[in-house]
Amino acid sequence: NKEKDKQRQQLLGGIDIGDVVVAQHMFNGGTVCKRVVALPGDIVKLHAVFGKDIHVVPDGHVWLEGDNSSNSNDSRHYGAVPASLIVGRVLLRVWPIRGHDVFTKQRPKPANGRSTESTVTPAGDLNIQ
Repeated sequence: NKEKDKQRQQLLGGIDIGDVVVAQHMFNGGTVCKRVVALPGDIVKLHAVFGKDIHVVPDGHVWLEGDNSSNSNDSRHYGAVPASLIVGRVLLRVWPIRGHDVFTKQRPKPANGRSTESTVTPAGDLNIQ
């Protein structure tokens, strides 16, 4: 739906899935640096040991996950994050200098070959099997 996509873009000011953002932490104070995995209306399925936990990202919120999924305290622990807590988008890492210093949009990869990441179904797709 083009109208819904336009509303998303206006609400989040250009933040999109795959962006790395800095946000104020919801509980601990300070900030976190995480990747945007889902936007308002998207369905997030968390893969747990005993079944799946399903969340719909509410309006005005985003789902954030760390790239090191086996060692990241993120939306899988504290839920969707209000978009108003996003401070900015990460474009470049200055320090420490290692690997790729320019950030690109991508899905987080499972650490150590273990799949702990979530599955995201875009808004409008009601197939949540």
